[in-house]
Amino acid sequence: MVGRCKPAWQKSNQGLSHVVMWHEVNEAVDVSFEDATKEHRRDAERSGEEIERLTVDENLGDIERACLFLASNAHPLQHSCAIGKLPSLFNEYGTKAHEAIFPTLTASLDEYSEHCQIQAAEALTTILLDASLSKEAPDWFFPIAFRMINGVRTPEVMKSWLGTMRALVPVVPQQMLTEDLLQLALARAQGEESKQAHVVASSIFGAIAPFLDGKLILQTYLHKAMGLCQDTDSEVRTCMCEQLNNISRSVGLNTFMIFVFPELNELLRDEELVVQSAAVESLVQLLGFLPPDIRQIQVLPFLRSLCDEGNAAMHVCLARLLGDIIIKMVPDLLEDEATLLLDAYKILSQQANEDVRQLCAYNFPAILKTIGARKYSTMLHATYLQYIQDTSPIVRCTAAACLHEVAKILGKERTASYLRESFYSLLKDPALLVQSKLFGILHVVLGHFSVSNTQSKATTYANMIPSLLQAEKSVSGTNQWRMQRSLLQAFPLLAEYLTSDQIYENFVPICFRYMADGVPPVKISAALALAVFLRNNCKIQQRYELAQKVVKEYGQGQSYWSRLLYIDFCESFLRAAELRVLVCSKRASWSWPSMPSRFVCQHHSIPCGFSWK
Repeated sequence: MVGRCKPAWQKSNQGLSHVVMWHEVNEAVDVSFEDATKEHRRDAERSGEEIERLTVDENLGDIERACLFLASNAHPLQHSCAIGKLPSLFNEYGTKAHEAIFPTLTASLDEYSEHCQIQAAEALTTILLDASLSKEAPDWFFPIAFRMINGVRTPEVMKSWLGTMRALVPVVPQQMLTEDLLQLALARAQGEESKQAHVVASSIFGAIAPFLDGKLILQTYLHKAMGLCQDTDSEVRTCMCEQLNNISRSVGLNTFMIFVFPELNELLRDEELVVQSAAVESLVQLLGFLPPDIRQIQVLPFLRSLCDEGNAAMHVCLARLLGDIIIKMVPDLLEDEATLLLDAYKILSQQANEDVRQLCAYNFPAILKTIGARKYSTMLHATYLQYIQDTSPIVRCTAAACLHEVAKILGKERTASYLRESFYSLLKDPALLVQSKLFGILHVVLGHFSVSNTQSKATTYANMIPSLLQAEKSVSGTNQWRMQRSLLQAFPLLAEYLTSDQIYENFVPICFRYMADGVPPVKISAALALAVFLRNNCKIQQRYELAQKVVKEYGQGQSYWSRLLYIDFCESFLRAAELRVLVCSKRASWSWPSMPSRFVCQHHSIPCGFSWK
């Protein structure tokens, strides 16, 4: 019962049934030893009656088994298994799956556990996102989704099914929107209805707004929707904040200024912080919709006051949105006004709250792109240095993750001038989390320091060597093989920026060490780096010594993994040589040591595929 069962054709004819466990649903999922052990322990605790319920005929097809598992009297594990399989079944069988499965699913859904009801909503949403699905799918799913949001559910179940309905709205006929959904929302928006009913009404009002005419919205439900903005329950007001963007853009600017904007202003000053945060997010979404004078006269002072006076939770909300705010507002602001907004960002970047500083660091590239590279040195350089030197590893990690984006915006000359020391500092950062993030983008970052001046370029990359060696030393003493691989994957780029002597003395020994002691993925990356170093080395004596060592230790190695790695090295060398065939030049006056004949050229003792200029 622990392992996955084999297909029927692989089994003997003696046993025609088996117990279907949770991990048998997706044949592509591998079951770890720990999962199998836990399942075995659970099996041991199951009663004979429960095992009997889990036992089905193994010869059943996929659709028949799904129908059996979706029955209301099936085990909850079987419910979950079958629901998880729905997207693949609909993708494979289409209409046939709907005709066979949906009657059972529709009849049994109310009796499923809360987890399975949520899982069913997510499965149908996934199916709707499949472009290859039949055009009839929305008509299949609308009735069941409509029924689920028209009843009393737990908050989590209702939220999931409202998400499914939002996915259905763009693809169902408009008649369903006006005759079914709109009428349901109007009925659920009545004052005597429950909080959940008001949340459902608010969600529907926002979901259908982009697909209805503005005049129809004004005539039918705009006033109802604005009434829900004044609901006594904060959850309803929060939900309405999330719908204001769709409703406002649908009714147009004039109607918005008369009916919606006053309600938004009240929500921005709501006594409940969760409502106020949702209103701020709605305001940011609407910035591109608002006239410039409204943004300058009303929005800018309000946002500035929140940065100065808001509490910690509001600061987190603003820090998350500030990049979007500056992108949308700065182009229309005077220089003094833009400076005020940038000062608000700097105030947030110095907050004691780590989350606020981390979000400010995350938004830094967007703010730099808006302000412009020319103003970086005077307006933003000190702020970025602050992130690099922050006491929190999370903040430094975020600053490291966006280094390549900052460098791209600044250009190579400014990057070499302003980010060189920051880059060295991040390479030597004591936190592995920071180094791990930097190593992941190292292959992109290195090229941004390649300035046009040859002397400055050589000096910049030469000064980079100690920091790179220290970074390698810090990661080599750990078991973080993915970090080791990321670092080695950036090594081939060094051949373009460093001299042959610098690479031969500092980085070639590192490659050999990892080829000898690293885990397989690291060995392969080290072999690739060494192949590139060998291919681009300009000194014949060094090339010869490296080639001898590779052939002796790996091509003629005693262990099979050494010889396999030699093959990987040869393949890497071919790629480094741009897949060019061997050029048997009589100018080659040196020879290679002996090796297996299939890697030796017939005219010269040179490994097959190696080409020297």
